[in-house]
Amino acid sequence: MSDRMLMCLQPVVKEEFLEGKDLRSLTFDTTPIMSTYLLAFVVGEFDYVEAKDSDGVLIRVYTPLEKQEQGKFALEVNELSVIQLPPHGCKSLAFHAYGNHSVVSV
Repeated sequence: MSDRMLMCLQPVVKEEFLEGKDLRSLTFDTTPIMSTYLLAFVVGEFDYVEAKDSDGVLIRVYTPLEKQEQGKFALEVNELSVIQLPPHGCKSLAFHAYGNHSVVSV
């Protein structure tokens, strides 16, 4: 569906809306070689919180709908990171994973 959000490590280089359908096709820039544990496939509807680091790079943390408050800690940690972020930004996903209310960021 064209109203769904899709995140990728790389920016979108091409977007096409499919004629006669409520679908779109997205093409992303080539992803650099990385460890497979960094890969995630997530489908759903999301909200997000965002900020910019000291270099002006966009940091965004996606959360379940109406749960932006749960992403604020992950956003703060990303903002304080000493790792230089890529110029196209940093994306994280925060969600409840366990009964003890742990938040996992991928």
